Amino acid sequence: MLFVAYNVDAEGVAEKRAELLPAHREFMTSLGARVLWGGPLLGDDGEAKLGGMYVFHADTAEEAREITQRDPLVIGGVYRSCSTTAWRWQSGPEVLNKTTI
Repeated sequence: MLFVAYNVDAEGVAEKRAELLPAHREFMTSLGARVLWGGPLLGDDGEAKLGGMYVFHADTAEEAREITQRDPLVIGGVYRSCSTTAWRWQSGPEVLNKTTI
């Protein structure tokens, strides 16, 4: 089953985010092929970090929430809101068709 983790930064966390970013990247790498797509949410300038999102595989909603709660940025309090929601691929480039996910 696919899930989306959608996380929005709290105010004034740029320094904390920078400090925890190496651990966050290590966490994301540890998920391996479970993660299909992901990256930071950006401000209108295309640079300012506003949060992050990723699409990933989990067997159940409970497992998906457990995975997202292990993220060092979640543990460190960088996000003001975190949501983990089931998701279904429906449209996009043929290379991303349902047989590939």
